[in-house]
Amino acid sequence: MSELKTLRNGLTLLRLLEGRPPSAITELAKELEISPSAAHRIASTLLSEGFLQQDQRSRRYMLSEGVVLARARSGLERALAVAPAHLTSLRDSTGETVHIGVRTGLQVNFPLAVESTRQVRVSSSVGRSVPVHAAATGKILLSYLADNEIRQMLGGRLEPLTDRTLRTTDALLLEMAEIRKSGRAINVSETEVGLYTVAVAVEGSNAEPVFALAVSAPLARVRTDPATRNAAVEDSLLDALRLCSRELSEELGR
Repeated sequence: MSELKTLRNGLTLLRLLEGRPPSAITELAKELEISPSAAHRIASTLLSEGFLQQDQRSRRYMLSEGVVLARARSGLERALAVAPAHLTSLRDSTGETVHIGVRTGLQVNFPLAVESTRQVRVSSSVGRSVPVHAAATGKILLSYLADNEIRQMLGGRLEPLTDRTLRTTDALLLEMAEIRKSGRAINVSETEVGLYTVAVAVEGSNAEPVFALAVSAPLARVRTDPATRNAAVEDSLLDALRLCSRELSEELGR
């Protein structure tokens, strides 16, 4: 099976499961008009990436919590159409690189960015994907899920990218409590050594996150000691970030 056909079948499988009860792999294979073994390979990949869940008793598949297809896509498309001017304004007010982050299963990717004009800056991450538990954008989006959903999605052990990446879901859930309280998530050298990122969510009219909005800077420009918060600098970045988030949310709600 070609890669393009596999991708097409994977997307079709996701759409088949939208809004229906858990389904057996034989049912899905029949509707996809492929062999059960091919359908099982596709479903296993989607399961490992967090798009699907499997009932342990019946072995039937269902969409994971938080995976919404057409509605989320159209909302994101509209957001990306109105966001560039807001991101440029945020870049200019902070002097740092600005990203939009979107969760896709167990990864967060970056469809849009505006780079800082400073000589020493964080480069655009457009086109990259990183584990959702390590990125500030991923963590703020995870905070809208219940703890049991996060645990079911991620399992117990987390992939470390640096020596500062959280390694267990228990540790991540402790941080989730603080993120929900403060309304912001940070990444201090968790995805890349020397990186500082702070992120907030941009909500739609239903108070659910459409995407995450983040400001990224070289860590040395924000903190002299990586473990010690620099309130003056970090509060200034967060204030600008929250203002931009509110303006985007208001525009998306019109």
